[in-house]
Amino acid sequence: MPKRSATDAGVALTHDIHVGWARHDRLTTSVLFFDVVGAFDNVTPGRMVLRLWEIGVPLPLIALVASWLAARVAAIRLDGEMGTAEPCATGLPQGSPLSMILFVLFLSPMWDAIPAGVRLFGFVDDGGLRTQSTTIEQNCRTLEQAYDAALHWANENGLWFDKVKRELIHFPPPRIKPLPKLLPVRLGPAEDDLVHRVARDASVRWLGIWLNPSLCWQHHDARKQTRLVPP
Repeated sequence: MPKRSATDAGVALTHDIHVGWARHDRLTTSVLFFDVVGAFDNVTPGRMVLRLWEIGVPLPLIALVASWLAARVAAIRLDGEMGTAEPCATGLPQGSPLSMILFVLFLSPMWDAIPAGVRLFGFVDDGGLRTQSTTIEQNCRTLEQAYDAALHWANENGLWFDKVKRELIHFPPPRIKPLPKLLPVRLGPAEDDLVHRVARDASVRWLGIWLNPSLCWQHHDARKQTRLVPP
């Protein structure tokens, strides 16, 4: 089914939120969304082949992928004119379903790099770090550590995250008194490394789903209805 994996990721996240709310200690879920910059373009064939070997892919399949990534060329088409084909020595081919699978496999060790208790959600280059505890303060500290670990792994493997696309949202249990303060996270020393949380009356879009802190779906429905074309 088209977009099935993205839908599954959204369902898994909302399930975790509801499970946390239903516990006797009523956990707050916090999620930090991030985006991998130039995902396919920054995976070199050598790193990809090494990753497949590290995770135990059979050698004949590794050889097949290596052959598929070798001796590629690319040309720019502009205003109907095709440029000269030039060697393309890096990146995964755009538009191929195999590239999506290979990129997910390339990212798979990131799961082991983040701290225990933090769950990594995602679909291709859109990721989300999820943590749960009884306080937003603890969640923020955990997410800061998890993001630092994920970013360190990404940089060591030739990838980095888009600062502009980082978004933070807290899901405190409903009917909790007093209302907890929705805190930001500090992800580095720069001014733009302070990521503010989504306000209580706002929403954030992730994998085509509009999420708000109370997890009510009026925001999502309203956004989708505006895209409907009248008959």
